Amino acid sequence: MFEVALRFDQDLGGWDVRNVRTFKNMFNSMTLSTENYNTLLIGWDNSPWNAPGNTFLGAGESQYCQGLDARLSLMSKGRIIEDGGFDRN
Repeated sequence: MFEVALRFDQDLGGWDVRNVRTFKNMFNSMTLSTENYNTLLIGWDNSPWNAPGNTFLGAGESQYCQGLDARLSLMSKGRIIEDGGFDRN
């Protein structure tokens, strides 16, 4: 959806993702700001994401910080997350 969208960087945490089966390649070759990626992780963790386990989220090179707990929670629910890792800055 946003693959190679070099100018896209918005808050997607409020999206209704309850029936999404995969976000594979959604953010390939792009990076959300750490703030927006944190918001995405936290919002999607708090949403009723009903898709079965092993749902893939390809977040490109986006990095998280405050979204660490939400990321871990999503992974404990069977979400497979590929991103740029923890933002140490």
